[in-house]
Amino acid sequence: MYVGLQNLERTKVLLIFILVASFLLRVWHGQDFFFWHIDEEMLSLTTKRILVEHRPQLIGFPIPGGLYLGPLMYYIIAASYGIVGMNPSYLPLIAAIFGTITVFLVYRIGRDLFGERIALIASAIYGFSYLVNVYSRLFTGLTFVPILSLCVYFFIYKLVKTQSQKYFLLLGLTLLVAVQNEGSSLSLLLLAFICYLKFKYTVRIKPLLFLIFLFVVSHLPLFIFNLRHNNYLVGSFITFVTREKSAHLFSPVYLPGLLTILPSTFSRIFYIGGNLNISDQILPCPSLLTSRQLEIPLLLTIICAFVLLVFIFKASKKGASIGYKIVLYHLLIALAGIAFYNLFLPGYLYEWILVVLFPGLVFVAAVFLGTIRRDYLIPFLSFSFVVFTFINVWSLAHTNSNFGLKNKMDAVSYVIGAVGDKPFELRSTGDCYQNGYIYLFWQKGKLPVKSYEDERFSSTLDLNPSGNITPQMTATIVSPTLQNPQIATTIAGELKKKTSLYKSFGEIKVFITN
Repeated sequence: MYVGLQNLERTKVLLIFILVASFLLRVWHGQDFFFWHIDEEMLSLTTKRILVEHRPQLIGFPIPGGLYLGPLMYYIIAASYGIVGMNPSYLPLIAAIFGTITVFLVYRIGRDLFGERIALIASAIYGFSYLVNVYSRLFTGLTFVPILSLCVYFFIYKLVKTQSQKYFLLLGLTLLVAVQNEGSSLSLLLLAFICYLKFKYTVRIKPLLFLIFLFVVSHLPLFIFNLRHNNYLVGSFITFVTREKSAHLFSPVYLPGLLTILPSTFSRIFYIGGNLNISDQILPCPSLLTSRQLEIPLLLTIICAFVLLVFIFKASKKGASIGYKIVLYHLLIALAGIAFYNLFLPGYLYEWILVVLFPGLVFVAAVFLGTIRRDYLIPFLSFSFVVFTFINVWSLAHTNSNFGLKNKMDAVSYVIGAVGDKPFELRSTGDCYQNGYIYLFWQKGKLPVKSYEDERFSSTLDLNPSGNITPQMTATIVSPTLQNPQIATTIAGELKKKTSLYKSFGEIKVFITN
């Protein structure tokens, strides 16, 4: 008993250390490193529509290809915006809190699914991984995806073990949120269905009917939107499913990406390559995708592929535990879903699709490490953890975010101070980096009367409510252009000849002209 108490105390100390360190790593340089681009701006403008304008939001964030989910996630995220008074400065703290909660859930749920030792290893990997940290520095539907995955794993496990309808209701409510979150979350619905077929857990009619009722009610806004907009959603869906299917999915062009997306993402959980810049690690621009892939060590990818194959082999055995089976099914469902989606949108192989699998992947790694013989395990884990932690913390310490929230807020404040009371036009260049300013201008209290985003946000925000006001000044934000870097230099050079009002914020250059 004394030894057991010692082990329990040691586990508590280790867990507290992991959680505290995870929070500090996620909150460090919070505003500087916070990812703020087009998706974040669209989400923030939608929350403004809900909370400030009191206008209902009937559709959710679009899935590439013209598909739409329900709007529930907008309202969930809007609650956080309401708490911080619509001020994005506090969002990095909220994101860090959710990220740390996820680390704890990896331990707590992993303990039931795989045991104490594997749960601790998995939580340590999740807590210190640079890649996981990067995806903890945004506040969108992706922030909640790992939590939803873990909850689905847990409720399926408890439902199979206990057959209690309490867990069936909790599973159903979690899936209700997941199916209105973002595209990859739909894999969780299919996971629950596959597990039902495999494990034959009990489903009683009353809770099932209750969940179906909630599902229908929560999707009524989509039905209303479709009626009000001449069957737009139905037409968009029909266009998506009837478009010409790609014959190139298994061609030499796309097949390598499909085969390597999982092991390469798995590799990046342990070692990050490429430019140590938060935006460059997340943005899906072609040149950035290429550079990130080229920086992944081939040996590490091979090792990760081997670890995945070992896990698949072990989890496929007849006597494998429920936890193994759940993670296995989710891995296979996600890969099948990516392959299917690429029939319609060939080459859509972005890393963010696999954020839903991050908890499953760290469980795979922890299971592999946990199978090492005990007499080798402690020294091996200690050495590996030191190396892994050093590499990932060192990478974070040498990271910058020249296009993060702080620099963009400072750029917006500079423009407002420079133009004063005069109406102005806002221009922005820089392909991948040019977005993320309109909401910040609104939040600071002065919108441009004309901007580069007018067409995109015309239905979300009336930028010129007083009529056809003519701008008296122009603010031009110049960011690097990846496709042709010389363009940004040329534009900046020409603007410098016209004005003495210019300032740099990271790699963001702001010019004020009459």
